Amino acid sequence: MKFSRLRRSAQRVEYQVLTGNQFFKSAAERVGLEMNRLLPEDSAPLKIQGNQNLALSGFVYSKPFGSGRPASIDISSDVPILITDDPTKTSSAGAPVLYADLLNSWNAGSLLVGGFRNRDGTSVDVRTNNLTLNAPLLTAGEVILAAKDSVELADGSSIATSGASSATESLQIEGDGALVAVSASLSGVSRSSTTGVDATLRIGQNTKLTGSTVILDSSRSAIIDPSLQLSANALASVPVKSA
Repeated sequence: MKFSRLRRSAQRVEYQVLTGNQFFKSAAERVGLEMNRLLPEDSAPLKIQGNQNLALSGFVYSKPFGSGRPASIDISSDVPILITDDPTKTSSAGAPVLYADLLNSWNAGSLLVGGFRNRDGTSVDVRTNNLTLNAPLLTAGEVILAAKDSVELADGSSIATSGASSATESLQIEGDGALVAVSASLSGVSRSSTTGVDATLRIGQNTKLTGSTVILDSSRSAIIDPSLQLSANALASVPVKSA
């Protein structure tokens, strides 16, 4: 029967129009599950992998349909990554350089640099060994920087949340590493199979982290300058050995 005919006969039959967005949300609520899976109204995720020749430009349409979640964007490399605001800067050995202004313009619901999330966004496969942020501002609905050996926020760098977030409550990571996360919803990071041999988190002078939740994580050591400015409702950090 055509849908128009069904509407005209509404006085004789009862019917209910359901959408995938409503159905899957209601199903998750009934059984008490967190709604991690993407819905039709959500923007699709974007995953980018590249090494020495990785060069990013252009525009990413991350805006969702209706009240959906904006796109999550993952950028990964098997070599060190530098995020900067200076187009004249280059990193050593031809490693990729990402420009903060470009990443900010993508308006990601969640920006992860250093690895890939799994399908439901609850765990991260960290691939980058070393990651450095050297820019006055890196912003998205949620920003996560992760690496196996070291994550560094250079002097004067800052991270802030802006706009809507692709919400995930917690992340699981296997192995040693370091991580900085500034989020509206992320409550913690759990690591498994750590040895405590590798990984250093370095935060330089006059850096700033602004968001509902700030997470500082290292499986070995952390070097944090006392001039760090934190503006957050909650601070979570995994216990680390002194540097």
